Amino acid sequence: MTGWARTYAETLSPEEEERVRRHFLEVSPRYAEYRAKTGRDIPVVRLRRR
Repeated sequence: MTGWARTYAETLSPEEEERVRRHFLEVSPRYAEYRAKTGRDIPVVRLRRR
């Protein structure tokens, strides 16, 4: 797919967010390093097409 798509961000339920964070850690171990270094929560959102 190329070009732009109109989207909106949707917050995940706590259960979905935990599942996605576990997946991030599996596919990108550096995500854990970054998350440990930052003093803030890193939001996880789903992008949906309008």
